[in-house]
Amino acid sequence: MDRGTDASKMILNQEIQLRLGFVGIKNRSQEDINNKIKVNVALNKEEDYFRNHPVYRNIDTRYLGTRALTKRLTEVLEKNINKHMHSILKEVNEKARSCEDIIKSLGQPLPKDGKEKIHLIWTILK
Repeated sequence: MDRGTDASKMILNQEIQLRLGFVGIKNRSQEDINNKIKVNVALNKEEDYFRNHPVYRNIDTRYLGTRALTKRLTEVLEKNINKHMHSILKEVNEKARSCEDIIKSLGQPLPKDGKEKIHLIWTILK
């Protein structure tokens, strides 16, 4: 957002309603990029922008800034991982059992130890 932008209704999910809502962010300006402003400095500038803006300073900080967006996205990701983890683990375990069955059907594994290898060769030759 630049100077003069009032997206408060959008941020508060009053204009276009989204299930997860909106988070307002203020990206680095081209000038900041050209001046190679560090990311954490830009994040602090963004927080100052929202904290001092006549409209946005009255909005809950959960809806403003890159850090709030990062937190929200992390929560959504964790929720989805937790939601699908059981089925993923179940599928992995089924595949592992299937592979173990295939390996068992191939017979005894070849020995790794030298003595055991020689013993196997003698057994085969007899």
